[in-house]
Amino acid sequence: MAAESLLNYRKPGFPVYDTTNRSYRTTIEYVGPYATLDLEEPAVDETWGDYPGTVRTKRLEPMEGTNKGTLVVVCEYFFEADTGTAGTAQEVDYEVEWVMFQRSYYEHPQFAIGQGGSSELTAEDVADIKAWEQEPDPALRGAYQIDVTRLNSTTDGPVKDLSTAAKLFARGIELGQEYWEDYLPVIRKTTRYTGGNPGDSEAGAKDASTPSFPGKPSGYEWRKTADSGLKKDGQTRWDRSEEWTGAEKVLADKDTIYWSAPT
Repeated sequence: MAAESLLNYRKPGFPVYDTTNRSYRTTIEYVGPYATLDLEEPAVDETWGDYPGTVRTKRLEPMEGTNKGTLVVVCEYFFEADTGTAGTAQEVDYEVEWVMFQRSYYEHPQFAIGQGGSSELTAEDVADIKAWEQEPDPALRGAYQIDVTRLNSTTDGPVKDLSTAAKLFARGIELGQEYWEDYLPVIRKTTRYTGGNPGDSEAGAKDASTPSFPGKPSGYEWRKTADSGLKKDGQTRWDRSEEWTGAEKVLADKDTIYWSAPT
């Protein structure tokens, strides 16, 4: 977060933030050698690291019987009047989370068409599997076969075996395996604004310009899945929360599909 010179002496749990109807305050507490704290402490009314606003108060106290001390610094940013225009970004936080969701086994890397998996299906396999699911003869279903003629008429005809890959897929259907659990990264950026709202926002589209992001997983394409700028408790302060969900390949967004037609 902040690049203040006393970062290594900052106590766990700090900084602490609080707001009033007129300002945004950051409190930071440090414990370390008294001489170092005395030498490095900020001056009142100057900026401190990248904390919003300027130093309003500071208090340095020695710890009795030691050469250590405690320094408490309070930075304060006073809200600007709402001008009706885009506000000024004051602080940014980043989060990364992996979320689970269900996907069809037709998308699984081992089965998916064109993915080169060990049990890759063909278009014919997919058609055969769907026909097998509708096969009325239990003996044929049990043998992973389909009556080819019955697909288009009521008379019996030649019997066709499912391919090895299609049989494996069909066995999964028998075991109730229709969906599998995949995990995708979600990155979130929260920016705090004062003096006005964050301005334009949009979600739902593939985003090739996702921001540089601490801990951002590599090897993914991104679709922006959330973007909101909400006013905080009647103050002239807004929190803009942006969210991107990663995928090995974004296949569709609210405007466009991104897969190619078969050749």
